Amino acid sequence: MDDQASVADILNGILALLESQKVTKTEQLAIPSRIFNELNVQNYPQAVRNTVFKIFNYLMANNLEGVKKLGSEFVIGFVHIMDGEKDPRNLVLSFELARLIVLNLDYQKHAQELFEVVFCYFPITFRPPPDDPHGVTAEQLKELLRNVIASTPVFSKYSIPVLIEKLDSSSASAKRDAMDTISACLPVYGGASFLEHLQKIWEILKKTMADGAEEATELAALKCILQLSKSMGTAIVFSKDNKNLLERFLDIVISDCIRYLGDEELKYAKPCGKILLSAASASNTASEIVLKNTFETLTNNFNKETAPAKKKIILDVIVDLLLSSKLTNGTKMLHDPSDVDMLTKTAATPYKEASIELLISSMVSESYVPIKKRIIEAIYILLSSKGLLEINEVELLLSHLNALAIDKDQEISLEALKYLEKLSEEQPSTIKASSLPFFQDKFNQEISLDSVKACLNALAVVSKVDLIFPQFLQWLLDTILNSTKANTVNSVLVFTAKQVILARQTFEASGNEKLIELQGDFLKNWINSKKAIALLLEEEGNLKNFEVFASIIIRSLNEESQNSLVKTYYESLDTVSLPATTALQCYLYKILITNLRRSVIPYPDDIGSFLESFTQYSLQHNDSFFVQYAAATISSIVNKAEQPVALQYIGYFEKLFQSLSSSSVQVQQSFFIFYGWIAKALVVKLDPKGIEMATVLLDFLNDESVGQFASDSLQTIVHDDEEGVLTKRSFAITRKFFNHCLPLLIAKFHAAQPSTKKYHLLALSHLLCNISNSSLITELPKLFPMLIQSLSLDEPKLKLATLTTFNLMAKETPSLLAQQIDTMVSSLLKMADFNNLAQGNNAYVRVEALRILGLFPGKIEFSILSPFKITIINELGKFLNDPKRVVRKEAANTRGKWFLLVGPKV
Repeated sequence: MDDQASVADILNGILALLESQKVTKTEQLAIPSRIFNELNVQNYPQAVRNTVFKIFNYLMANNLEGVKKLGSEFVIGFVHIMDGEKDPRNLVLSFELARLIVLNLDYQKHAQELFEVVFCYFPITFRPPPDDPHGVTAEQLKELLRNVIASTPVFSKYSIPVLIEKLDSSSASAKRDAMDTISACLPVYGGASFLEHLQKIWEILKKTMADGAEEATELAALKCILQLSKSMGTAIVFSKDNKNLLERFLDIVISDCIRYLGDEELKYAKPCGKILLSAASASNTASEIVLKNTFETLTNNFNKETAPAKKKIILDVIVDLLLSSKLTNGTKMLHDPSDVDMLTKTAATPYKEASIELLISSMVSESYVPIKKRIIEAIYILLSSKGLLEINEVELLLSHLNALAIDKDQEISLEALKYLEKLSEEQPSTIKASSLPFFQDKFNQEISLDSVKACLNALAVVSKVDLIFPQFLQWLLDTILNSTKANTVNSVLVFTAKQVILARQTFEASGNEKLIELQGDFLKNWINSKKAIALLLEEEGNLKNFEVFASIIIRSLNEESQNSLVKTYYESLDTVSLPATTALQCYLYKILITNLRRSVIPYPDDIGSFLESFTQYSLQHNDSFFVQYAAATISSIVNKAEQPVALQYIGYFEKLFQSLSSSSVQVQQSFFIFYGWIAKALVVKLDPKGIEMATVLLDFLNDESVGQFASDSLQTIVHDDEEGVLTKRSFAITRKFFNHCLPLLIAKFHAAQPSTKKYHLLALSHLLCNISNSSLITELPKLFPMLIQSLSLDEPKLKLATLTTFNLMAKETPSLLAQQIDTMVSSLLKMADFNNLAQGNNAYVRVEALRILGLFPGKIEFSILSPFKITIINELGKFLNDPKRVVRKEAANTRGKWFLLVGPKV
């Protein structure tokens, strides 16, 4: 190692030999000694020093027993090598090495030297440069350094005085680091180590909380208080008055907090509440001490206070103290009602009766909503506290929580429902016994629609869990089958069925096979009931809601259960001739067809005849909603059926389509609905015929009589429908379709007569709304003339689609917009004006136009924008009087950005 130029290569070679395990463990021990004796490591470049630390790390990980034999030599050698290290990459390795040394080697003779060589980096002030390729962060270094300082109680006499000094620093970062480090050290050093500094630490932490520090600093202070309380609670040291360290610490904390909480202005009440919660949450003993010394005073203060806002502050502290008892004793998880009787002594036990009385009386007497919401949380805390309440107390509190869940004040009911939902997961048997019958009885008693909705919503919220779901589902079915309620109530019942099935779909226990079969039985019973089926047509939306939850259920069933469902469907038909001879039967058949497995789909024996008859029947139907359902049904069959069946039907439909020109307008619209769905079925399965049909569709855009229908049909093909019909389309399919249609559409647009250009633009908007940004960017230059023309049409949806594209251009290709800045500014200002509402400029269009104008100052050069600045600011000022608040807000934001346009873009 005398040849300095070769040192880097030599060390890399040594590391490679070690990693290849070519060096014996005995030979390995000579390596650190040679490095210590022959190299002044800190005189070498970073890479050399890094290799040295890697060698030591390897030895510590793979030859620890051997390194232990080196003893003090290795410790002091490491100290000398680390001394003066500044590179963050090397510090990551050296901090980890220092911790390993403390944990594994005899370092006692050199404890102070080891501490000083590490602690000199505290607090870490490192800030990585932008785009740092090495990935070392300040937080990483802070954590590693903290781990070393907190690795042994031997460091306590060196670190505590300096940490307290840093704790009182004016730098928020240094203060926070000191708090975090003290928190880490307390479990290792022990509470007794901090005893003589306890008062000073408390004063600093108290001042930090009182001064309203930023959130991160406040959280660090509270964590420090928590760790102090924990560590003092485990220290076996008593004072002259026979108080242990925990009692002494909490005496200091409680006396100051009670004094501040008794202040008339309650200026420091909030931080005091947080402090007491942290201190009390350390252990059951800590919670007992805090509650014993504060509860009565706080409840007296609450009862005497008259100002609602101040009462709320005091209540917050009371609730937090009840929470501390729960945190130190655990959450009650009940699966058997008998578990309620398993009471244990908790910190809150002596105060539960007073707490219940305070909460219930205040819920009745107080009208201030924030107080009511906090009371609801407190009720939940008591109900979920392990071993605290007797069964009669549980029933009392739940009865109030149930009533609050259907309160007329939505803010109150939502809060109560949030905690009932939690309880249904933690204590399902209790909720099943109490809440379920409560809401069911209320539903039967209530007359107003709002009350009915509230009851059913509450039932849906609490019934997601396995234990409650079966009983609720049976009740829901019985209620629907025997309903004598008004149509509007029945609609809410259908919506509730959708709500709870949707919730089950995402609920963690939804894979329960028995419950899946139960859902299947629920659907079969519904289909088998003429009354339940007829209910689907009573109100608009019933069928849609039914389709949502029925689709979920069908897709979740196994093949056997799906076959059973199909059998039930056929048994429910009034006629055996066709599976869809009425509108309602068609709707049901469509739901089945689009969700069943291929092997289960109930094709009629003569599928070809059925498809032809069903198509002719549907095309003549005067309800476009029915036609959409019928077309989706045919589409699903074409997609899933064997190729010969699909080809036979497509040939039939194309011949039928030739009669388009002689058909009525209504039938023409139905033809195009079918055309879009059939083409979609083929595009999804990558059949070239789908692209061919789409190409034909583009030709119809130039036909003034059916251009609108053709553009709608194109939307059907590209849109991923919400009902889940034919949604298995990959990005590649979408892009291929886009790449095929776009050039044709552009060419046809330029060749089209003026009266039909709008249909081409509508078709373009459908494509733009269903393609990824990455695919769109490359095509923008070609599309720009069409996009500009789209803004002149009175079609809000078209304008929104176009504006969304312009928004993307403003962010990704602003130079294109800059070339047409006159036209863009004029068009956007016109669309943002409420006075032009009749031209399709609804609130959504106005907001989007303003948003794009707001992007210009940050994306386009000043020299291009400056001529428009005064005009735009003046015009934007007019929009501040728009009747829609959302528009006014966007106008103000955009105007501010143009005011700040004062120089060239840097």
